[in-house]
Amino acid sequence: MNRRTPVTCFVLTLALSSAVMAALPQQARAAAAKQSLYATVSKLDAGLFDSFNHCSSPAQLKKHASYLAPNLEFYHDKGGVT
Repeated sequence: MNRRTPVTCFVLTLALSSAVMAALPQQARAAAAKQSLYATVSKLDAGLFDSFNHCSSPAQLKKHASYLAPNLEFYHDKGGVT
């Protein structure tokens, strides 16, 4: 066995360990961003459907409309554009 082989293995192990340790904070940031995005989408989804379910109130109907683009069109299969 060559004398350099253990040294080479040690250096490669050290480099690989450093690369893995450097990637961990990035993975943690990605996980936090994913969790933040999920929380935002869940909150908006709940607000949209809650305002829809209470749209008999003019304030809730206005709130519901604020979630949608002003030029959104709904096509009903029997009534056409609504």
